[in-house]
Formats: sequence, C-alpha cells, structure tokens
Amino acid sequence: PTGRVLAVEGNPDSYALLRRNLALSGGPARCEALNAVVASERTLFRLIKNAKNSGASYFEPGSDRDRGAALGRPLGDLISAYFTPRVIKLDIEGFEYAVLSTLPLAEIGNPILFAEVSDAHSARADSRPEDLERLLRDQEYRCFWNRKKSHANDDVFTVIEIRAFGDILQQ
Repeated sequence: PTGRVLAVEGNPDSYALLRRNLALSGGPARCEALNAVVASERTLFRLIKNAKNSGASYFEPGSDRDRGAALGRPLGDLISAYFTPRVIKLDIEGFEYAVLSTLPLAEIGNPILFAEVSDAHSARADSRPEDLERLLRDQEYRCFWNRKKSHANDDVFTVIEIRAFGDILQQ
C-alpha cells in the first residue's frame, strides 16, 4: 500500500484518542495526526462542544484567551506542508464551502471529496449547500449521495448520483 493519511483533528479529546489509537495499532508510518482545524484562514478557533455527540461539536472563531483554542490551517497550507491528496474527507460541520473555496481543486488534481452537507450546518458558516454545489459543479465535479440511513449498523453504502443538492436535503 502506498496511500498516506493526514488526520487533522481540532478537538483535543478526540485528538488524544486518535493518537492513542495510532500508537496501539503500531503507529503506521503512512498516517500522521495533526492537532488543528481545517479552516479557510490561519487563525484561532474555539471548540463548541456537543455534550451528547462529540462528532457534532464544531469550531467558531476564537482567540488566544480561549482555553484549548486550536489553530486553523487552510487546506492549501496543509497540502504544501504534507502532500497532495487523492481523497479529501471533510467533516467540518458546515464550513466545507469556506474551506474548499480557498483552493482551485483542479490545481491539485481534483481529488475525490467526501463531505457531509446540511442546511443547518452551512448556515452556521454563513453559506448554503447550493454554494458548495455551485463551487464543485463549476470545477466539473459530479456529486453523489449515500442513500443509506445515517448511523446504520453496517458500512454498506448505497451511492447514487444526484442532480442537485436540494433534491436530497429535503429527505
């Protein structure tokens, strides 16, 4: 296998767990963990924790006065510092458009993108799912949806191509 992974995690608790899991698995040389936030600009962010679901926690602009503030790292900076990805998986709770709009994806080979998109999360970042869709379509991306119910008991995907984000966001 020749793939490499850069796991970027801003939540300090999740980052510690990630590091522990990497150590337990022998710390694969192809996987590196970075305690930061993938962001549209290099600035500090504070964590807004979701007490019931750590995966629903998110970041908003912060300052050095915020306990546990995490540094935002633009996608282009990460690519320059590490490697050009073939696949990018973003789960940044609505900030996907802000991050992806900072980088002409064709310049890095139009990597496969995985992202979770919702109206509520996008609104948190003053954008709309349609903004992300327009950005991707303008760069000649095709868009697909995992039709399977979220949090299913298995990892079998039912993937279909979609005409428009609006078609699936209503479901």
